[in-house]
Amino acid sequence: MKLVVSLTSPYARKIRIALAEKGLPFTLEVDIPWLPDTSVPSYNPLGKVPALVSDDGEVWYDSPVIALYLETLGGVPLMPAERVACLPVRQTEALADGITTQVVGIEIPDQSSGAAIDGAPDNINPHAELAALALAGGLPQPGPEPFANVHDEPALHAALATLGDRLISCTVDFASPLPLDLLLKLRVGDQDFSPDPVADCSGQDGWRFVDPGQTAVELCGSACAAFKQRGSADFIYSPC
Repeated sequence: MKLVVSLTSPYARKIRIALAEKGLPFTLEVDIPWLPDTSVPSYNPLGKVPALVSDDGEVWYDSPVIALYLETLGGVPLMPAERVACLPVRQTEALADGITTQVVGIEIPDQSSGAAIDGAPDNINPHAELAALALAGGLPQPGPEPFANVHDEPALHAALATLGDRLISCTVDFASPLPLDLLLKLRVGDQDFSPDPVADCSGQDGWRFVDPGQTAVELCGSACAAFKQRGSADFIYSPC
């Protein structure tokens, strides 16, 4: 078998781990799908990696399909054989596939360096490799550099704070509608906010409903900022 990958793809890495866990022999072909001379579209018309070429010449893509195909080849089983029992495993796989990768580098030069300098193979540009990893991760940084390339400690703290803001949502789901007639206030940390929802989240502090059924709310302004720092919020009600 032949596995076509880019070394920065998390989906290709998943399949490489699966092949290793199952003890299945394969050859690795590194092909960067965004380069002009790539041959990836000849394997996958979507132009994405990984793609697996079986011993009989069939081509399989993308990673969830490849993972299922590998289960048909024997070796150590990675999924339950029973279909219903397999569903939670597949769901976990789908969740993991949806997790983005964000990259922070510290003083990464945009140039190739020799092994004697940084331990990397010759003719490898670490800046280009981290940029490719950020793009493959699904949530690149806006601007000319797709990853945060920082040069001092304050910039590192700022970059990590920005990543946290992008990763933590201020939308909270509830199992049932909120009983507004009993709501006294929203408390986030040591800050209290009005029990009445705001009309517009863009310029106000507090909260608002995001669905007609009133089972999900978005925290706004300083309430959102405090929620991202503490990770929790409380809707406080009057006793019945």
